[in-house]
Amino acid sequence: MLVRLSIFPFFFGRTITTFPSLSDLVIGTTAPYTTLEEGLFALDLLQARSVRFIRSSDTYRQGIMYSIDFPDNLYKEQFDILAALNQWLLDFSVFRETYPPTCHDTKAAYLGTLMKGLVSKIWVASALDKTEMGYDDQLASFKAVVDAAEDIISMLPPVQALHSKSKFTFGMGYMPVLYLVVIKCRDLGIRRRAFHSMIYLATCQENLWDLSAMSATGRRVIELEHSISLEAFDKEELPNACTSVPLDEMRIRDSIITKPRETQTDGFGESLPYIRVSFLYARSGIFDFVDEWLAIGPGLTSLI
Repeated sequence: MLVRLSIFPFFFGRTITTFPSLSDLVIGTTAPYTTLEEGLFALDLLQARSVRFIRSSDTYRQGIMYSIDFPDNLYKEQFDILAALNQWLLDFSVFRETYPPTCHDTKAAYLGTLMKGLVSKIWVASALDKTEMGYDDQLASFKAVVDAAEDIISMLPPVQALHSKSKFTFGMGYMPVLYLVVIKCRDLGIRRRAFHSMIYLATCQENLWDLSAMSATGRRVIELEHSISLEAFDKEELPNACTSVPLDEMRIRDSIITKPRETQTDGFGESLPYIRVSFLYARSGIFDFVDEWLAIGPGLTSLI
């Protein structure tokens, strides 16, 4: 539990100096795995290490150290983590073949664990690129994550799954995993599939991740980077919409919710909850925040 909780401060404003590393305190299980729990615990440790490494590199990617090269120790840490993640993916593949799932719930758990491993690899592999273009090299892994998510959806009861959506989970579920694909994969087809999978699979609230806020933000990231209205595009009202990969200067480096849930009146006189989001761009080495108010709503079925 401590290992899983250790990653949350890095997502919600804390720095690496304010939370201890658990690498010297906990020894994970080693392959060959005989249960899903063993493989998942080994991945939990790698995820905690991965997020800590990524946050260590942030100041060089989009902070005060942007003009300075990444230090050698970060390259070494990246190499070591990627080697460990690749080994975990290989070991987990062997586990899945040795202990194939016997029911839909088990298969979904296998696929969900695989998704977490793939996303960790994507994020670590792209962390030491001063641009956003490094994510383009991860297209196969992005697709594998979305394919796994859609396999899980295919095993669920159709429409009623949305109406019985859980309200809260204590740990990390599907939301942050698929959200990274939504905001970092610049293939429009794959990221749209990831967006719809996130709406379908994610719990309304996963720890501090709020689905209504993250879906509104992710949707707007897609629209800004591709210069489209996603609703119109999904309705095929924009058949000639630009689907090419956006240039680096068009890509959003980060987004921060600076004002959560404020009720405002729209142009039709209807009161709706809004959030204010700051989108971070980097243009010619200059960082610029652009603020927008985004409407969020309780109903999610209209987004499917």
